[in-house]
Amino acid sequence: MSRKTVVRLFIAIIIILIIAFTALIVDLNEAVQNAEPKFSFNTNTYNDGNTKEYIGLGYKIIRYNIEAGEYHVKLGTLFLKHENSLEYEKNVNEEKKDTTVYSIIGKVIEIKQVDEEKEYVIESTNSMSIYYKASVVIDENTKIEKNGLTLTEDNIEVGSNIKVKFVEPVIRNTPDVKAIAQKIEFVR
Repeated sequence: MSRKTVVRLFIAIIIILIIAFTALIVDLNEAVQNAEPKFSFNTNTYNDGNTKEYIGLGYKIIRYNIEAGEYHVKLGTLFLKHENSLEYEKNVNEEKKDTTVYSIIGKVIEIKQVDEEKEYVIESTNSMSIYYKASVVIDENTKIEKNGLTLTEDNIEVGSNIKVKFVEPVIRNTPDVKAIAQKIEFVR
Protein backbone atom coordinates (compact mmCIF):
# COMPACT_ATOMS: atom_id res chain seq x y z
CA MET A 1 0.00 0.00 0.00
CA SER A 2 1.20 3.43 -0.81
CA ARG A 3 1.56 6.14 1.77
CA LYS A 4 -1.29 8.08 0.14
CA THR A 5 -3.68 5.10 0.52
CA VAL A 6 -2.77 4.62 4.19
CA VAL A 7 -3.43 8.31 4.94
CA ARG A 8 -6.81 8.15 3.14
CA LEU A 9 -7.74 4.97 5.04
CA PHE A 10 -6.71 6.58 8.36
CA ILE A 11 -8.78 9.70 7.60
CA ALA A 12 -11.78 7.55 6.63
CA ILE A 13 -11.55 5.60 9.90
CA ILE A 14 -11.32 8.84 11.91
CA ILE A 15 -14.39 10.24 10.09
CA ILE A 16 -16.36 7.02 10.71
CA LEU A 17 -15.42 7.10 14.42
CA ILE A 18 -16.48 10.75 14.72
CA ILE A 19 -19.83 9.98 13.02
CA ALA A 20 -20.38 6.91 15.24
CA PHE A 21 -19.53 8.85 18.41
CA THR A 22 -21.84 11.73 17.39
CA ALA A 23 -24.66 9.26 16.65
CA LEU A 24 -24.10 7.60 20.03
CA ILE A 25 -24.30 10.92 21.91
CA VAL A 26 -27.43 12.03 20.02
CA ASP A 27 -29.16 8.66 20.50
CA LEU A 28 -28.31 8.50 24.19
CA ASN A 29 -29.62 12.03 24.71
CA GLU A 30 -32.86 11.17 22.86
CA ALA A 31 -33.34 7.98 24.90
CA VAL A 32 -32.79 9.82 28.19
CA GLN A 33 -35.37 12.41 27.08
CA ASN A 34 -37.82 9.49 26.52
CA ALA A 35 -37.77 9.95 22.73
CA GLU A 36 -36.94 7.52 19.92
CA PRO A 37 -33.19 7.44 19.10
CA LYS A 38 -32.50 8.88 15.63
CA PHE A 39 -29.44 6.90 14.48
CA SER A 40 -30.21 3.43 15.79
CA PHE A 41 -32.81 0.79 14.98
CA ASN A 42 -35.42 -0.75 17.27
CA THR A 43 -34.57 -4.46 17.32
CA ASN A 44 -36.79 -5.68 20.15
CA THR A 45 -39.77 -4.55 22.24
CA TYR A 46 -40.48 -6.32 25.53
CA ASN A 47 -43.93 -6.88 26.99
CA ASP A 48 -43.21 -5.35 30.41
CA GLY A 49 -44.54 -1.88 29.81
CA ASN A 50 -42.91 -1.20 26.43
CA THR A 51 -39.19 -1.59 27.12
CA LYS A 52 -37.31 -1.15 23.80
CA GLU A 53 -33.89 -2.25 22.60
CA TYR A 54 -31.99 -0.24 19.94
CA ILE A 55 -28.79 -1.06 18.02
CA GLY A 56 -26.54 1.63 16.54
CA LEU A 57 -23.01 1.73 15.13
CA GLY A 58 -21.23 -0.48 17.67
CA TYR A 59 -23.54 0.23 20.61
CA LYS A 60 -26.84 -0.87 22.10
CA ILE A 61 -29.38 1.21 24.04
CA ILE A 62 -32.13 -0.32 26.19
CA ARG A 63 -34.95 2.01 27.26
CA TYR A 64 -36.68 0.40 30.24
CA ASN A 65 -40.28 1.55 30.58
CA ILE A 66 -41.88 -0.68 33.18
CA GLU A 67 -45.64 -0.72 33.81
CA ALA A 68 -45.13 0.48 37.37
CA GLY A 69 -43.94 3.81 35.93
CA GLU A 70 -40.24 3.22 36.45
CA TYR A 71 -37.99 4.40 33.65
CA HIS A 72 -34.28 4.22 32.96
CA VAL A 73 -31.81 3.87 30.07
CA LYS A 74 -28.82 1.52 29.69
CA LEU A 75 -26.01 2.00 27.18
CA GLY A 76 -23.46 -0.65 26.29
CA THR A 77 -21.80 -2.69 23.60
CA LEU A 78 -23.71 -4.87 21.18
CA PHE A 79 -23.49 -7.66 23.79
CA LEU A 80 -25.60 -5.74 26.37
CA LYS A 81 -28.47 -7.93 27.55
CA HIS A 82 -31.96 -6.95 28.68
CA GLU A 83 -32.38 -7.34 32.45
CA ASN A 84 -35.46 -9.07 33.70
CA SER A 85 -37.62 -6.01 34.24
CA LEU A 86 -39.60 -7.70 37.00
CA GLU A 87 -36.39 -8.12 38.98
CA TYR A 88 -35.53 -4.48 38.27
CA GLU A 89 -39.03 -3.42 39.38
CA LYS A 90 -38.62 -5.45 42.60
CA ASN A 91 -35.29 -3.74 43.33
CA VAL A 92 -36.76 -0.29 42.69
CA ASN A 93 -39.73 -1.01 44.96
CA GLU A 94 -37.41 -2.23 47.72
CA GLU A 95 -35.60 1.11 47.54
CA LYS A 96 -38.84 2.99 48.13
CA LYS A 97 -39.40 3.27 51.84
CA ASP A 98 -42.77 3.70 53.52
CA THR A 99 -42.88 7.33 54.62
CA THR A 100 -46.23 7.12 56.43
CA VAL A 101 -46.23 9.04 59.69
CA TYR A 102 -48.33 7.07 62.14
CA SER A 103 -50.43 8.84 64.76
CA ILE A 104 -50.18 6.06 67.35
CA ILE A 105 -48.27 2.79 67.63
CA GLY A 106 -49.57 0.42 70.24
CA LYS A 107 -51.59 -2.58 71.33
CA VAL A 108 -55.35 -3.09 71.02
CA ILE A 109 -56.55 -3.37 74.63
CA GLU A 110 -60.31 -3.29 74.07
CA ILE A 111 -62.88 -3.58 71.30
CA LYS A 112 -66.21 -2.00 72.13
CA GLN A 113 -69.46 -1.54 70.24
CA VAL A 114 -70.60 2.09 70.32
CA ASP A 115 -73.89 2.76 68.55
CA GLU A 116 -73.51 0.92 65.23
CA GLU A 117 -69.72 1.01 64.95
CA LYS A 118 -66.81 -0.70 66.60
CA GLU A 119 -64.21 1.30 68.47
CA TYR A 120 -60.74 -0.11 68.96
CA VAL A 121 -59.03 1.21 72.07
CA ILE A 122 -55.29 1.35 71.48
CA GLU A 123 -52.75 1.92 74.24
CA SER A 124 -49.49 3.41 73.05
CA THR A 125 -46.35 1.31 73.34
CA ASN A 126 -44.21 4.16 72.06
CA SER A 127 -42.92 6.51 74.76
CA MET A 128 -42.53 9.26 72.14
CA SER A 129 -46.23 9.25 71.23
CA ILE A 130 -48.32 12.26 72.23
CA TYR A 131 -51.29 9.95 72.78
CA TYR A 132 -51.45 7.56 75.72
CA LYS A 133 -54.66 5.96 74.45
CA ALA A 134 -56.78 6.39 71.36
CA SER A 135 -60.21 5.12 70.38
CA VAL A 136 -60.04 4.33 66.69
CA VAL A 137 -62.98 3.93 64.35
CA ILE A 138 -62.64 2.17 61.00
CA ASP A 139 -64.63 3.36 57.99
CA GLU A 140 -64.94 2.08 54.41
CA ASN A 141 -61.81 4.01 53.31
CA THR A 142 -59.51 2.61 55.99
CA LYS A 143 -56.67 0.45 54.64
CA ILE A 144 -55.67 -2.46 56.86
CA GLU A 145 -52.38 -4.21 56.00
CA LYS A 146 -50.01 -6.84 57.32
CA ASN A 147 -46.72 -7.52 55.50
CA GLY A 148 -48.08 -5.80 52.38
CA LEU A 149 -51.28 -7.88 52.31
CA THR A 150 -54.70 -6.26 52.62
CA LEU A 151 -56.75 -7.51 55.56
CA THR A 152 -60.24 -6.85 56.94
CA GLU A 153 -61.46 -5.38 60.19
CA ASP A 154 -62.14 -8.91 61.44
CA ASN A 155 -58.38 -9.55 61.67
CA ILE A 156 -57.98 -6.99 64.47
CA GLU A 157 -58.29 -8.54 67.92
CA VAL A 158 -57.45 -7.64 71.48
CA GLY A 159 -53.68 -7.95 71.86
CA SER A 160 -52.89 -7.04 68.23
CA ASN A 161 -49.90 -4.74 67.83
CA ILE A 162 -50.75 -2.08 65.27
CA LYS A 163 -49.76 1.32 63.89
CA VAL A 164 -52.55 3.75 63.05
CA LYS A 165 -52.57 6.86 60.89
CA PHE A 166 -55.53 9.13 61.59
CA VAL A 167 -57.51 10.70 58.75
CA GLU A 168 -56.99 14.11 60.33
CA PRO A 169 -54.63 15.14 63.09
CA VAL A 170 -56.34 15.26 66.46
CA ILE A 171 -55.33 18.27 68.49
CA ARG A 172 -56.51 18.04 72.09
CA ASN A 173 -55.04 18.63 75.48
CA THR A 174 -56.16 15.22 76.66
CA PRO A 175 -54.03 12.14 76.01
CA ASP A 176 -57.16 10.08 75.18
CA VAL A 177 -58.55 10.75 71.70
CA LYS A 178 -61.12 9.38 69.29
CA ALA A 179 -60.30 9.41 65.59
CA ILE A 180 -61.05 7.75 62.26
CA ALA A 181 -58.25 5.54 60.94
CA GLN A 182 -56.90 6.15 57.46
CA LYS A 183 -54.39 3.30 57.58
CA ILE A 184 -53.76 0.47 60.05
CA GLU A 185 -50.71 -1.73 59.79
CA PHE A 186 -49.93 -4.75 61.95
CA VAL A 187 -46.51 -4.77 63.61
CA ARG A 188 -44.63 -7.55 65.38
